[in-house]
Amino acid sequence: MSYQTAFPDFTLDVTIPDGFRDDSYRNDTMPRFTKELPHGQTLTIWVDYADRSLSEYPEEPRFLAELMSFDGEYVETLPTDNWQAILDFIAEY
Repeated sequence: MSYQTAFPDFTLDVTIPDGFRDDSYRNDTMPRFTKELPHGQTLTIWVDYADRSLSEYPEEPRFLAELMSFDGEYVETLPTDNWQAILDFIAEY
């Protein structure tokens, strides 16, 4: 399922880095994009609505990056309103 199908009124206003696939699902609260890394790790980027009134969690930061280990444990997370911080986080891996 794509974010356009799962979230028809969502506008993606950031550029998702190469290598990420759209893993959005209609029961999620916002679109998500994932990338498999060596050794079974996964990077996930969550992108919430720019119009915070459309968000289910408007008090939370708009973006979230997560690094998950091969066994599904969170290794590191970065909640932020700064897209460049998300790109910097991704660049570390």
